[in-house]
Amino acid sequence: VGLDTADEWSGRRGTSGIRKGITTSIKMHQCPYCPYSSTTKTNCTNHMRTHTGEKPFSCTMCPFRASQKGSLQTHLRTHTGEKPYACTLCPYRSAQMIHLRNHMRARHGWLADVGLDRDDGRGSAGAGKGFTTTSKIHRCPYCTYVTPVTTHLRDHLRTHTGEKPFSCPFCPYQATTKSNLTKHTRIHTGLKPFTCPHCSYYCTKKFYLDKHILSHTWSKPNT
Repeated sequence: VGLDTADEWSGRRGTSGIRKGITTSIKMHQCPYCPYSSTTKTNCTNHMRTHTGEKPFSCTMCPFRASQKGSLQTHLRTHTGEKPYACTLCPYRSAQMIHLRNHMRARHGWLADVGLDRDDGRGSAGAGKGFTTTSKIHRCPYCTYVTPVTTHLRDHLRTHTGEKPFSCPFCPYQATTKSNLTKHTRIHTGLKPFTCPHCSYYCTKKFYLDKHILSHTWSKPNT
């Protein structure tokens, strides 16, 4: 069976198991509001709610409503206290996967994906199976801190040893990490690299910028 150019392109991009040269018909569900389309009707229905504002899923404990069932399930954990996502390197648990990812990056210097494993054996069903890797784990000899990144462990160890190898050229200040010294020197140089996208405000630290941006968020009039 031959294919024209369009069919050949479809054959190359088709799902696994569809052999090149066989014409197939896949029904696409098209959003009436934008170019979005999906082979799954459920996905298209969920997407359309971003246009219609429909929120058919209601919380039984408060007025919260959600456009998707998954969002409601995440919200319910604020009431139940359930924390199904578990860190594999320390006792930390969280109600949302994004919080676990942030924890792994900040606490363990990890840059990987998180999944779910109902047979994890670390608590309730749906507990996070964590971060799969073949990297060597570096452990702090003074506390439970672990990381796959050697430089992260080195920086962490200085919180125990008190070593401050980075010196300010303008004053007696010393820092445990190069990034802390960089932040400090802005006091002397006046450098303010963090700029607000909404106004002319700029500052020396991202923390100050994040706090400032909230003033724009809360000052918006209700519509």
